[in-house]
Amino acid sequence: MVGGYIDHTMIRVEDREESVEWYRDKLDWVVHRESGGSDFDLIFMGPEDAGGREHLIELTYNHPDPEPREYELGDAWGHFAVAVDDVHEAYRELMNRGVDDYRDPQSCGGSYAFVRDPDGHEIELVERSDV
Repeated sequence: MVGGYIDHTMIRVEDREESVEWYRDKLDWVVHRESGGSDFDLIFMGPEDAGGREHLIELTYNHPDPEPREYELGDAWGHFAVAVDDVHEAYRELMNRGVDDYRDPQSCGGSYAFVRDPDGHEIELVERSDV
């Protein structure tokens, strides 16, 4: 079978510890697995109850060589979305956890919102649906 499910999405991060902490503390995600090589670390994160076929986010940290690496997001990258029970409640909780106010539900028509992680990656909050 050529098709299949989406396993993970990779994003590059400039500060490994800051990014892992942000996803852990702000989204309540856990590290599911880690791997890497001599010059990079791969950290796969997602909800604690993610099963074998759940989509995870791969945080890729490239070791400094010799200076820390800086990345530009580019204009082809958009965002990834996280399903939540109530977008207004989730956004308020993230603000209470110290996430910077970016695009609240009211500015997005009330049905979704956006936040940014420490590297500027956009994360859309969408309400779960049965569709």
